[in-house]
Amino acid sequence: MSRRDKWIGFDRRLELSWLDLAASKVAAGASPDELRDDLLSFLQSLSNDPAESGSARPKTIRVILRIWGSPEAELEGFNASCAELFPSSDADARLALHWAMTLAAYPYFHAHAHIIGRMLALQDTVSAAQIRRRIAEKWGDRSTVHRTSRHVVRTMVAWGVLSEAGKGEYRPAPRRPLIAGDGARNLFHAVLLNTRGKAVPWEQLLKHPALFPFDIQLGVRELERGGEIAVAQEGVGTVMVGLRTGAPYASRSC
Repeated sequence: MSRRDKWIGFDRRLELSWLDLAASKVAAGASPDELRDDLLSFLQSLSNDPAESGSARPKTIRVILRIWGSPEAELEGFNASCAELFPSSDADARLALHWAMTLAAYPYFHAHAHIIGRMLALQDTVSAAQIRRRIAEKWGDRSTVHRTSRHVVRTMVAWGVLSEAGKGEYRPAPRRPLIAGDGARNLFHAVLLNTRGKAVPWEQLLKHPALFPFDIQLGVRELERGGEIAVAQEGVGTVMVGLRTGAPYASRSC
């Protein structure tokens, strides 16, 4: 396990309206400092939200900036690509852009999405305890993991991809947004960024658990349109998909 695999980072509950603001500012050309100031002013206006008062605000802004304002160097191009699509996207497509950027920016969030999606493929609901137990197997059974796992799940509830089915129980949202075109490619790209550069079978990628909130419609050959994703035939009837070597924002170091 690498050092980055143990890094959590995502330790706040995030609302979609906060990410909408951040993405719209980035799309309009705001610098990280300008975005930080705008987010601080916005969060200060939420006086009725004790979670975003005082010292909590800088922590929340730090998490948001890694998604939209100041991504790691390997994700700058991916961030710019997603931000370019944001102004012309409807609510469902914007959710997909936030999901793609968060999967790419935070392996910890990706791990939660993968675990939740995998369990929901087998059962109607998933419990917070089940999620924490599986996350602890990789990140360690420590208090930080228990606390931050709750923030990730509460974020997914706030984004409308999970709903409460009882105390500590969650079910998937009743409606899965239909995502196609560039939005779908970005979702697949985000998943591939978490595979350490390894190619995966197309059928596995198409049904990847981390993309459980969405109904994705995209042909395998459409993946290559942007130039970052490569598609190759391997053997009889097996199509492999991976990030193209040397393409812009095609790989990350883990």
